[in-house]
Amino acid sequence: MIFYTADLHLGHKNIIKHCDRPFSSVEEMDEHIVTSWNSIVSPNDNVYIIGDLIFRSNVAPQSYLGSLRGKKHLVLGNHDTAWVKKVDISQYFASVERLVEILDGQHKITLCHYPLLSWNHMAKGSYMIHGHIHNNREAQYFPLLRQMPNLLNAGVDINGFRPVKLNELIENNEAFKSKRTEKEVVNELTDGIGALAAQMQGLAVQALYQYTPIAEDIIAGRITGENDIGRELDFMLDFCWDDTVLLLYKRVLRSLYKTYPELVYYYVYAYRDMWDSEEKVEDNEDID
Repeated sequence: MIFYTADLHLGHKNIIKHCDRPFSSVEEMDEHIVTSWNSIVSPNDNVYIIGDLIFRSNVAPQSYLGSLRGKKHLVLGNHDTAWVKKVDISQYFASVERLVEILDGQHKITLCHYPLLSWNHMAKGSYMIHGHIHNNREAQYFPLLRQMPNLLNAGVDINGFRPVKLNELIENNEAFKSKRTEKEVVNELTDGIGALAAQMQGLAVQALYQYTPIAEDIIAGRITGENDIGRELDFMLDFCWDDTVLLLYKRVLRSLYKTYPELVYYYVYAYRDMWDSEEKVEDNEDID
């Protein structure tokens, strides 16, 4: 059986914060990763570690390496340069490479810590398995990686913090790539708010066009009677969230103050109740 993993960062305390890992301490993280590894990997399984196995750890590399089951193959990452000098890597790894091509069943696979945009047998459906990006979907290159289904991220941050087989790796990457990025969510919300604002502005323009002649008729005394005037003010009040309609509404109330004072007071406070205006309207403010 062949398993793949990457970017474990054993011993690296800050990776918990950087990648939002669900661990309260580096000790808890290390124990979970090692235990999960050994629960699925048998001594005869091949495990390809595609870079960044250990980083800035206070624990001796031998302690980790001696506890991880399976035939381990290391594809060097950018954070493997220091700890590999502290051990005889030939005692712990079946192979150590920077780039390697393998067969997993009928599948041809290229392994490299860094995601490649082109690899051997790419046009024939081969896979490229990488690490390095962790669970970062906000980088400028991610939209391009997302369009490449045979480019697979083996990082533990998107693979349950354990080695996975090829079929599970494919499934996890499909889920990882299909999830919307924060930028996409923000853009979608912004577009939605913009569209709603444009729609509301259009309604306000339409309302102003419709109610301006009615307002002029009320001001000129061509529409009279509290019932008829109140009905028009009710319609106008629904659009008083718009400043231009609100100005029109206030013009009407000013013109009615001496003739229908009780009606005016009612609609001043109706406006305040409906729109919860921060404007402090006194009895005579904006009316006289």
